[in-house]
Amino acid sequence: LGELLPEVVAEVCERHPDADVAIAGSPDATVFASHRLRAALVELGVNACEHAGETPTVRYAVRTDPVDDTVEIAVTDDGPGLPAMERRVIEGGVETPTSHGQGLGLWLVYWVVTAVGGRLAATVYAGPTVPVRLPHGDRRPPSRADVCSAGSVGFNSSPPVGDGGR
Repeated sequence: LGELLPEVVAEVCERHPDADVAIAGSPDATVFASHRLRAALVELGVNACEHAGETPTVRYAVRTDPVDDTVEIAVTDDGPGLPAMERRVIEGGVETPTSHGQGLGLWLVYWVVTAVGGRLAATVYAGPTVPVRLPHGDRRPPSRADVCSAGSVGFNSSPPVGDGGR
């Protein structure tokens, strides 16, 4: 994350020059993630800037959780928070014809994070914060291919194509 987060912050600042966007904490953690993580983190920052007023403050706070061997990137802003329908997209990836998010951005974030075994916390919405939890970089969660091949052919230990690496 030490190389990725400064790039994310720079892109969000370029798109929203009046925003105060920064990294809080040490971004030196390594995560198992797809190359699409950058787009997901930019989307969260841009979304925060667009809904937090004229001069938004956005923080990407990084912390490692040794208990469940994850790294959390909490994206926080000083806006009003996510509407209930948008929270449902993040919390469970579920929409219906009458209850759905307003765009594709949060869906992108949901699918990028869950595709590598990560999760978006459902309980930390005290204020406008979206915590993204990803597997620590020294641990690769099983992919769908691993699960399918483990039953009949043997465990496939190679990284899934297109799903990431360090």
